[in-house]
Amino acid sequence: MPAVTLPDIQLSDGPLLPDQLGWLRPSDPNTPIELLRERFKEDHYLFLKGLLPREHVLKARESYFRLLSASGVLKPGTAPIEGIFDQTNDLSNFAGLSSRVADLRKPKSERAATFADLTARAHTEKWYTEQFCKHPNLIDFVGKLTEWKDVRLFERSLFRCNLPNTSPVGVHYDQIFLRQGDVTNITAWCAIGDVKLNGGGLMYLEKSAKIGESIEAEFTRRSRENGFSEEEAKNAYNKNMVDGGGDLFQTSKPTEFASRYERKWLVSAFEAGDVVFHDPFTIHASSINTDEDGVIRLSTDLRYYDASRPYDKRWTRHFYPGDEL
Repeated sequence: MPAVTLPDIQLSDGPLLPDQLGWLRPSDPNTPIELLRERFKEDHYLFLKGLLPREHVLKARESYFRLLSASGVLKPGTAPIEGIFDQTNDLSNFAGLSSRVADLRKPKSERAATFADLTARAHTEKWYTEQFCKHPNLIDFVGKLTEWKDVRLFERSLFRCNLPNTSPVGVHYDQIFLRQGDVTNITAWCAIGDVKLNGGGLMYLEKSAKIGESIEAEFTRRSRENGFSEEEAKNAYNKNMVDGGGDLFQTSKPTEFASRYERKWLVSAFEAGDVVFHDPFTIHASSINTDEDGVIRLSTDLRYYDASRPYDKRWTRHFYPGDEL
């Protein structure tokens, strides 16, 4: 048999190790919903191939990069839909999205300011908020999967462009950002374009929902012991939850995290139209985008909730830099 070649997947604390590599299990959206519910219950994620029409997704990709082209982020002579980064650029002009006041910096140049403004503006464009985020294929599937009484989409989303060789998303689970409501939300991670194995796609820690639940329970216990105010306890960015804090949870060290819990990181290449649903406690992160062609990974995190139960009302407005969520 031919030797299996380990894909070159780079994490923020080193390469993905052979004994930490696993593969996401794909599912066909046309599978009977009862079987998909069982798979979601077992894996705590559901990787659906082609849930969204490819042409609809690529239209959103083209609209996004056409908007961002004014920042000079794209390679001259390439089409916006390709999303090819101009690697002659100074990467420091193209900082990633941040909702934290502490992370905001005065743009170092006019180009940096333009890029920051346009990436934020994309969150409110109608081709995104109406045509993509509220695509009937997404909302209809969430309703069937969850059987919630009143499925709604949180207006706040994170529309990310992951440039080659920039910082990836750190290790986390989503409930830390949605603590001001019941645990009745589900995330849809949507690949807006094709993503190679080394293109910076999302990866999931296998069988990790129970780990997320135990971390959250321990955090709640410590919050009470340490006399946290209610507001501080519900803030994702507090001294017990960030990298360097007591729990070292929102960490930039996925290799170390996988070793600690003896779990694999589950990865995949993605195609435009693929969607991964995951529950609020499933632990995930992203790899570094090392795409050799300079393709920018574009994706979005959409979150749906059951409006018949208490939900986090902070998420009912669009993302803006400094919203601290």
